[in-house]
Amino acid sequence: MRVLSILVSAAAILATATVYATPLYEDVARTAYGPTPPEYLPTPPEVLQPLEEVTVPKLILASCTVKREEPVLPEVVTLRVKVTGYSPYDAIDSEYHKKYPDTKTADMTDWRTTPYGVACDQFFLPFGSRVRVPGYMDKSYPDAFWTVDDTGGRLRQSWRLHATPHLDVRFKTEWSAIRWGTRWLDIEIDLSSVSEPVRKRLKRLAKADTL
Repeated sequence: MRVLSILVSAAAILATATVYATPLYEDVARTAYGPTPPEYLPTPPEVLQPLEEVTVPKLILASCTVKREEPVLPEVVTLRVKVTGYSPYDAIDSEYHKKYPDTKTADMTDWRTTPYGVACDQFFLPFGSRVRVPGYMDKSYPDAFWTVDDTGGRLRQSWRLHATPHLDVRFKTEWSAIRWGTRWLDIEIDLSSVSEPVRKRLKRLAKADTL
């Protein structure tokens, strides 16, 4: 009860201040400046409102929307090609590496540190081209693009003699390459990884492939 009476008394004092503050200010102005105070006279000071009249601004929480950037998908062209598998440790490549002991692919990539990649004829896809081969290492690297970093005699013959696009995907073991076998697949080629002349040629091939 005592606290309530104190609050009521405070509210009454504030209400009285609201009523009498402005006239008192005007009387002081007349005493100092005469009946007509100058225009530059400052405005009356703000009077505190009674407690009941004070309005507390509501806190408005703005909805925060985080804009997520969508991944930029590369421009690709789809071609149906012949895809085989090979390994640096298979019968053919092992004999080659015995004769020429090195651990490099045709573009000097070390296949011990880069065990996965793609080989093909450079007249079809030059070194550095990036391709996505369905089924190749999908469980470990889903939707990955692989770099063309190797070539071979069979691949050159397929394209130059028979106009058959032929890719060879690299595995760590000969058993994996044998299990892959020979497949005809619709591969995707990243057009940003090839030059403009190659890009135009691939688009012509893709257009003829769909006819």
